[in-house]
Amino acid sequence: MFGCGIGSGWSSWMIIPMMFRFLIIIAVIYFGVKLFRSHFTNNNYAIKLLDEKFAIGEINEEEYVKRKSILRR
Repeated sequence: MFGCGIGSGWSSWMIIPMMFRFLIIIAVIYFGVKLFRSHFTNNNYAIKLLDEKFAIGEINEEEYVKRKSILRR
């Protein structure tokens, strides 16, 4: 009785919901990675600017340490 009757075997209609769920999962992963990378890149850029300001003497060590700890959060 395999493949005969109602509710047995795979139907082509079952593929559509599976593909839709798969696309949603892929989209969530893609946007999650994109958000993580943009945050990480922006944070590194800010720390790089802070390092440059400290190196040229624009800010003192106390201010440098304070701002760097804020950026690391």
